[in-house]
Amino acid sequence: MINYQECFFFANNYNFAKIPENPSPQEIAEAKECLLFILKDFPFENDISKSVVIAAIFTAIIRKSISSAPLFGFTAPKMASGKSLLADIVSLIATGKPNSVIAQAENNTEEKKRLLSVLIEGDPIVCYDNIGRPFGSDALCAILTQHEYKDRVLGNSETRTVPTNTTFLATGNNLIFTGDISTRTLLCKLYLNVERPEERSFELNLYKYIPENRSQLIGAALTILRAFHVAGCPKQDIKPFGRFEEWSNLVRSSIIWIGLPDPCESRKEIEDADPVRQLLESLFYSWHELFKEDAVKLRTVIEKISGINNDENCEMLKEAFIDLVPNARGIINQRSLAKKLAHYKDRIENGYRLEQAGLYQGTNLWRVKKVNNS
Repeated sequence: MINYQECFFFANNYNFAKIPENPSPQEIAEAKECLLFILKDFPFENDISKSVVIAAIFTAIIRKSISSAPLFGFTAPKMASGKSLLADIVSLIATGKPNSVIAQAENNTEEKKRLLSVLIEGDPIVCYDNIGRPFGSDALCAILTQHEYKDRVLGNSETRTVPTNTTFLATGNNLIFTGDISTRTLLCKLYLNVERPEERSFELNLYKYIPENRSQLIGAALTILRAFHVAGCPKQDIKPFGRFEEWSNLVRSSIIWIGLPDPCESRKEIEDADPVRQLLESLFYSWHELFKEDAVKLRTVIEKISGINNDENCEMLKEAFIDLVPNARGIINQRSLAKKLAHYKDRIENGYRLEQAGLYQGTNLWRVKKVNNS
């Protein structure tokens, strides 16, 4: 159980007011207004995005008291819209200083080694700043959902196991999350309908206001979490968020409980924009249109779509295969394709599931089956 008087770990020299043992409705309302006040100048696309920011603040404050937490993304169509400032707000409240930032890694190997170093250093909040291409990270996926992360230290044979209780943020223009990270991310979207967002002004100087009112802001967040806990953590009418159940039952549910939208509503747009998901939806659909639920050899599929004057579904499936296993000559390599399909075996997208359907003369058979995706 969280000790709401002691769960804040980055107090520095601040003197924090005592959190009410049993917050009144008025204290809850005042706490909510206190937090929303610092967000009033931001052009949120919708109120869900505002809830994502509140969720990030709550998470950063109590991150060391919960087992896992999602990644929080901040995006806008254009630079200078306020997304980096929003990310800094989270850190200014939780740690008293702006974010520690890292750049997007060039590949998964570099990302693994760097993330281990980041966790060893122990920064409570880490922000991927100014991401410029679709973002995915197998290592970060593991870190977000596991209590500990283990890898070999760069430059020697030593293996280190480190805790993963860091809050991760990401900023970028028109952020796209690809692969498994899309199921572990919440997204705050800003939209400013002007050509030069850098020329607008904020009524509040948040880099000055937050340090001066940090005690009050932390107290507001903890008052809401405390009130939700005292109320018995009333169950909200929401779908589970697998791998983040503890976070969902406390942070997410408390936000909904005080009348704000569900921050997880931002996940659907992330997943819909995932290029891997889009590719598999096209692949599964066109395969099923061509072969129904028949079990076929991969060679049979390739031969069918490689003919001339093929129909639309053949062309769609061929394009999906080429995108899945890119080849400079545009030729589909059966062995490479089989390995890639094995990675997505039994995955369901848009009501279709890719299955291995036994062997025929020592060769794997494949099929795409329509399933109830409720």
